[in-house]
Amino acid sequence: MGQHAPKRGTKPESSFGLVENVICVHGSLMLSVRHGSVVAVAVRDDAGRSNGYTRSMKARLRKLIGGFGLLAFIGAYVWAVTAIGEHLPDQMQIKLIYFAITGLAWGVPVLPLISWMNRGRE
Repeated sequence: MGQHAPKRGTKPESSFGLVENVICVHGSLMLSVRHGSVVAVAVRDDAGRSNGYTRSMKARLRKLIGGFGLLAFIGAYVWAVTAIGEHLPDQMQIKLIYFAITGLAWGVPVLPLISWMNRGRE
């Protein structure tokens, strides 16, 4: 009983690929700890199969953190795009293409953040 639980510091079975510290508390009960806070709890049966993780972070907190992260990313992105755009040749076509592409491309890196913010709506 409880021989299948990972030892401290191993990567848990997570569909999100998050690296967390896993602590085997008792037998088949595991706590996933990130930055000193319990973020997930998993229970394994005798065959070693996990029932999955239940996230303890509330949707409102996720949206607050994600909103600040989104603002920080967009601010840094706009600064970087503008700084690079200043070094482009003075041809209107090149600048038009550059700013059109970069004006749409910011959405791709924020998709995982938006997906995380909307996970587990309550």
